[in-house]
Amino acid sequence: AGLNRITRKVLANAVGAAVGMLNVPPLSDVEGPLVVMSMMGLTTPCGLRVKELLEKDGYEVVVFHCVGPGGIAMEEFIRDNEVKCVVELALGEIGNELFGGMASAGKDRLQAAGEKGVIQIVVPGSMDIINFVEKETVPERYRHRRLHAHSPQSNSVRMERDEFAAIAKVIAEKLNNARGHLEVVIPRKGFSEWDGEGKVFWDPEANALFVSSLRKHAGAGIAVAELDLHINDPQFAEFLYERFNALMIIGQSGVNRES
Repeated sequence: AGLNRITRKVLANAVGAAVGMLNVPPLSDVEGPLVVMSMMGLTTPCGLRVKELLEKDGYEVVVFHCVGPGGIAMEEFIRDNEVKCVVELALGEIGNELFGGMASAGKDRLQAAGEKGVIQIVVPGSMDIINFVEKETVPERYRHRRLHAHSPQSNSVRMERDEFAAIAKVIAEKLNNARGHLEVVIPRKGFSEWDGEGKVFWDPEANALFVSSLRKHAGAGIAVAELDLHINDPQFAEFLYERFNALMIIGQSGVNRES
Protein backbone atom coordinates (compact mmCIF):
# COMPACT_ATOMS: atom_id res chain seq x y z
CA ALA A 1 0.00 0.00 0.00
CA GLY A 2 2.98 2.36 -0.36
CA LEU A 3 5.11 4.38 2.03
CA ASN A 4 3.75 6.37 4.96
CA ARG A 5 5.08 7.97 8.13
CA ILE A 6 5.23 4.57 9.88
CA THR A 7 6.82 2.44 7.15
CA ARG A 8 9.36 5.15 6.27
CA LYS A 9 10.57 5.21 9.89
CA VAL A 10 10.69 1.41 10.14
CA LEU A 11 12.68 1.05 6.91
CA ALA A 12 15.04 3.89 7.86
CA ASN A 13 15.73 2.20 11.20
CA ALA A 14 16.40 -1.11 9.44
CA VAL A 15 18.89 0.55 7.08
CA GLY A 16 20.61 2.24 10.02
CA ALA A 17 20.94 -1.08 11.85
CA ALA A 18 22.32 -2.85 8.76
CA VAL A 19 24.87 -0.08 8.09
CA GLY A 20 25.92 -0.09 11.74
CA MET A 21 26.58 -3.84 11.70
CA LEU A 22 28.56 -3.56 8.47
CA ASN A 23 30.77 -0.87 10.00
CA VAL A 24 31.68 -2.81 13.17
CA PRO A 25 35.46 -3.42 13.11
CA PRO A 26 36.62 -7.04 13.26
CA LEU A 27 37.15 -8.33 16.79
CA SER A 28 40.51 -9.63 17.89
CA ASP A 29 40.84 -13.40 17.93
CA VAL A 30 43.39 -13.22 20.74
CA GLU A 31 41.77 -14.65 23.87
CA GLY A 32 43.29 -15.86 27.09
CA PRO A 33 42.64 -19.17 28.89
CA LEU A 34 39.02 -19.31 30.02
CA VAL A 35 37.91 -19.07 33.66
CA VAL A 36 34.24 -19.23 34.63
CA MET A 37 32.98 -17.53 37.79
CA SER A 38 29.62 -17.56 39.55
CA MET A 39 28.70 -14.36 41.34
CA MET A 40 25.75 -12.36 42.60
CA GLY A 41 25.34 -8.93 44.15
CA LEU A 42 26.10 -10.10 47.67
CA THR A 43 29.51 -11.47 46.66
CA THR A 44 30.42 -8.89 44.03
CA PRO A 45 33.40 -7.26 45.84
CA CYS A 46 35.11 -10.64 46.10
CA GLY A 47 34.30 -11.62 42.53
CA LEU A 48 35.50 -8.38 40.97
CA ARG A 49 38.80 -8.51 42.87
CA VAL A 50 39.48 -12.13 41.83
CA LYS A 51 38.53 -11.25 38.26
CA GLU A 52 40.92 -8.30 38.26
CA LEU A 53 43.81 -10.44 39.52
CA LEU A 54 43.20 -13.19 36.97
CA GLU A 55 42.84 -10.79 34.06
CA LYS A 56 46.22 -9.26 34.91
CA ASP A 57 47.65 -12.72 34.30
CA GLY A 58 45.99 -12.96 30.89
CA TYR A 59 42.96 -15.07 31.75
CA GLU A 60 39.55 -14.34 30.26
CA VAL A 61 36.99 -14.44 33.07
CA VAL A 62 33.34 -15.05 32.17
CA VAL A 63 31.00 -14.16 35.04
CA PHE A 64 27.50 -15.60 35.48
CA HIS A 65 24.91 -13.92 37.72
CA CYS A 66 23.67 -17.04 39.50
CA VAL A 67 20.12 -16.49 40.67
CA GLY A 68 18.42 -19.21 38.60
CA PRO A 69 18.78 -18.75 34.83
CA GLY A 70 22.41 -17.72 35.32
CA GLY A 71 23.31 -21.01 36.93
CA ILE A 72 21.61 -22.98 34.17
CA ALA A 73 23.49 -20.99 31.51
CA MET A 74 26.75 -21.42 33.40
CA GLU A 75 26.48 -25.21 33.54
CA GLU A 76 25.71 -25.33 29.80
CA PHE A 77 28.63 -23.00 29.03
CA ILE A 78 31.07 -25.18 30.99
CA ARG A 79 29.91 -28.27 29.10
CA ASP A 80 30.29 -26.54 25.71
CA ASN A 81 33.65 -24.78 26.17
CA GLU A 82 37.25 -25.50 27.12
CA VAL A 83 37.34 -24.09 30.64
CA LYS A 84 40.53 -24.07 32.72
CA CYS A 85 38.94 -23.40 36.10
CA VAL A 86 35.59 -22.64 37.72
CA VAL A 87 35.46 -20.26 40.69
CA GLU A 88 32.17 -20.65 42.57
CA LEU A 89 31.18 -17.58 44.61
CA ALA A 90 27.39 -17.95 44.44
CA LEU A 91 25.89 -21.32 45.33
CA GLY A 92 22.57 -20.11 46.72
CA GLU A 93 20.77 -21.74 43.80
CA ILE A 94 21.32 -25.13 45.42
CA GLY A 95 19.47 -24.15 48.60
CA ASN A 96 16.73 -22.55 46.53
CA GLU A 97 16.29 -25.84 44.66
CA LEU A 98 16.10 -27.84 47.89
CA PHE A 99 13.78 -25.53 49.81
CA GLY A 100 11.43 -24.01 47.26
CA GLY A 101 13.04 -20.67 46.49
CA MET A 102 12.64 -18.78 43.22
CA ALA A 103 16.35 -18.76 42.34
CA SER A 104 16.80 -22.46 41.58
CA ALA A 105 19.01 -23.60 38.70
CA GLY A 106 17.72 -27.17 38.86
CA LYS A 107 19.24 -30.39 40.12
CA ASP A 108 22.30 -30.28 37.83
CA ARG A 109 23.89 -27.20 39.39
CA LEU A 110 27.53 -27.70 40.43
CA GLN A 111 28.00 -30.77 38.25
CA ALA A 112 29.31 -29.82 34.79
CA ALA A 113 32.83 -28.91 35.94
CA GLY A 114 33.15 -32.08 37.99
CA GLU A 115 31.95 -34.27 35.14
CA LYS A 116 34.49 -32.73 32.75
CA GLY A 117 37.37 -32.81 35.23
CA VAL A 118 37.70 -29.02 35.35
CA ILE A 119 39.59 -27.50 38.29
CA GLN A 120 37.24 -25.90 40.84
CA ILE A 121 37.52 -23.45 43.71
CA VAL A 122 34.28 -23.65 45.68
CA VAL A 123 33.13 -20.99 48.15
CA PRO A 124 29.71 -21.14 49.88
CA GLY A 125 28.84 -17.65 48.64
CA SER A 126 25.26 -16.48 49.21
CA MET A 127 24.36 -19.80 50.82
CA ASP A 128 22.48 -17.97 53.58
CA ILE A 129 19.41 -16.92 51.62
CA ILE A 130 16.29 -18.27 49.94
CA ASN A 131 15.15 -15.89 47.19
CA PHE A 132 11.63 -14.71 46.45
CA VAL A 133 10.16 -11.76 44.57
CA GLU A 134 7.28 -9.73 46.07
CA LYS A 135 6.56 -10.36 49.76
CA GLU A 136 3.36 -12.16 48.81
CA THR A 137 5.46 -14.88 47.14
CA VAL A 138 7.17 -15.82 50.43
CA PRO A 139 5.50 -19.07 51.60
CA GLU A 140 3.66 -18.97 54.91
CA ARG A 141 6.13 -21.42 56.47
CA TYR A 142 8.94 -18.86 56.05
CA ARG A 143 7.20 -15.68 57.16
CA HIS A 144 8.24 -15.98 60.81
CA ARG A 145 11.93 -15.87 59.86
CA ARG A 146 14.36 -13.05 59.32
CA LEU A 147 13.45 -11.46 56.00
CA HIS A 148 15.34 -8.81 54.09
CA ALA A 149 13.59 -6.72 51.44
CA HIS A 150 16.31 -5.81 48.96
CA SER A 151 13.63 -4.12 46.82
CA PRO A 152 9.83 -4.44 46.42
CA GLN A 153 10.55 -7.19 43.86
CA SER A 154 13.33 -8.96 45.79
CA ASN A 155 12.74 -10.47 49.23
CA SER A 156 15.12 -12.94 50.86
CA VAL A 157 14.68 -15.30 53.80
CA ARG A 158 17.54 -16.53 56.01
CA MET A 159 18.37 -20.22 55.81
CA GLU A 160 18.13 -22.07 59.13
CA ARG A 161 20.68 -24.40 60.64
CA ASP A 162 19.19 -27.77 59.69
CA GLU A 163 18.79 -26.51 56.12
CA PHE A 164 22.44 -25.49 56.04
CA ALA A 165 23.44 -29.01 57.08
CA ALA A 166 21.29 -30.50 54.29
CA ILE A 167 22.75 -28.15 51.67
CA ALA A 168 26.28 -29.02 52.76
CA LYS A 169 25.54 -32.73 52.32
CA VAL A 170 24.29 -32.17 48.76
CA ILE A 171 27.31 -30.03 47.86
CA ALA A 172 29.69 -32.63 49.33
CA GLU A 173 28.05 -35.42 47.31
CA LYS A 174 28.40 -33.42 44.10
CA LEU A 175 32.05 -32.64 44.80
CA ASN A 176 32.77 -36.26 45.72
CA ASN A 177 31.81 -37.21 42.16
CA ALA A 178 34.08 -34.58 40.58
CA ARG A 179 37.03 -35.82 38.53
CA GLY A 180 39.12 -32.66 38.58
CA HIS A 181 41.21 -31.10 41.33
CA LEU A 182 39.21 -28.87 43.64
CA GLU A 183 39.33 -27.02 46.93
CA VAL A 184 36.61 -25.64 49.19
CA VAL A 185 37.41 -22.32 50.89
CA ILE A 186 35.27 -21.16 53.83
CA PRO A 187 35.03 -17.50 54.94
CA ARG A 188 34.21 -17.92 58.65
CA LYS A 189 33.09 -14.31 59.09
CA GLY A 190 30.24 -14.53 56.60
CA PHE A 191 29.08 -16.01 53.32
CA SER A 192 27.44 -12.89 51.82
CA GLU A 193 27.13 -9.13 52.22
CA TRP A 194 24.14 -9.62 54.55
CA ASP A 195 25.85 -12.38 56.51
CA GLY A 196 28.44 -10.54 58.57
CA GLU A 197 28.86 -9.34 62.12
CA GLY A 198 26.07 -6.88 62.88
CA LYS A 199 24.28 -7.59 59.57
CA VAL A 200 20.70 -8.79 59.18
CA PHE A 201 21.57 -12.45 58.40
CA TRP A 202 24.61 -12.92 60.65
CA ASP A 203 24.49 -16.43 62.14
CA PRO A 204 27.96 -17.89 62.84
CA GLU A 205 26.47 -21.01 64.47
CA ALA A 206 24.58 -21.87 61.27
CA ASN A 207 27.70 -21.28 59.18
CA ALA A 208 29.73 -23.52 61.49
CA LEU A 209 27.11 -26.26 61.12
CA PHE A 210 27.41 -25.97 57.34
CA VAL A 211 31.16 -26.51 57.61
CA SER A 212 30.89 -29.48 59.97
CA SER A 213 28.30 -31.15 57.75
CA LEU A 214 30.44 -30.53 54.66
CA ARG A 215 33.49 -32.05 56.33
CA LYS A 216 31.44 -35.02 57.50
CA HIS A 217 30.18 -35.89 54.03
CA ALA A 218 33.13 -34.79 51.85
CA GLY A 219 35.58 -37.43 50.71
CA ALA A 220 39.13 -37.56 52.03
CA GLY A 221 40.50 -36.11 48.78
CA ILE A 222 38.62 -32.82 49.09
CA ALA A 223 40.65 -30.06 50.74
CA VAL A 224 38.67 -27.66 52.93
CA ALA A 225 40.36 -24.44 54.07
CA GLU A 226 38.82 -22.11 56.66
CA LEU A 227 39.81 -18.45 56.90
CA ASP A 228 38.91 -16.01 59.64
CA LEU A 229 37.69 -13.54 57.02
CA HIS A 230 34.46 -12.34 55.42
CA ILE A 231 33.82 -13.37 51.81
CA ASN A 232 34.11 -9.74 50.65
CA ASP A 233 37.34 -8.96 52.51
CA PRO A 234 40.12 -8.15 50.01
CA GLN A 235 42.41 -10.66 51.73
CA PHE A 236 39.92 -13.43 51.03
CA ALA A 237 39.96 -12.69 47.29
CA GLU A 238 43.75 -12.65 47.33
CA PHE A 239 43.81 -16.06 49.04
CA LEU A 240 41.53 -17.45 46.31
CA TYR A 241 43.95 -16.09 43.72
CA GLU A 242 46.86 -17.85 45.44
CA ARG A 243 44.96 -21.13 45.55
CA PHE A 244 43.99 -20.72 41.89
CA ASN A 245 47.64 -20.49 40.91
CA ALA A 246 48.54 -23.51 43.02
CA LEU A 247 45.74 -25.60 41.53
CA MET A 248 46.69 -24.59 38.00
CA ILE A 249 50.21 -25.90 38.60
CA ILE A 250 48.77 -29.18 39.86
CA GLY A 251 46.40 -29.33 36.89
CA GLN A 252 49.26 -28.92 34.42
CA SER A 253 50.64 -32.24 35.61
CA GLY A 254 47.80 -33.90 33.70
CA VAL A 255 46.83 -36.07 36.66
CA ASN A 256 43.19 -35.88 37.72
CA ARG A 257 41.96 -36.15 41.30
CA GLU A 258 40.85 -39.75 40.90
CA SER A 259 44.42 -40.75 40.09
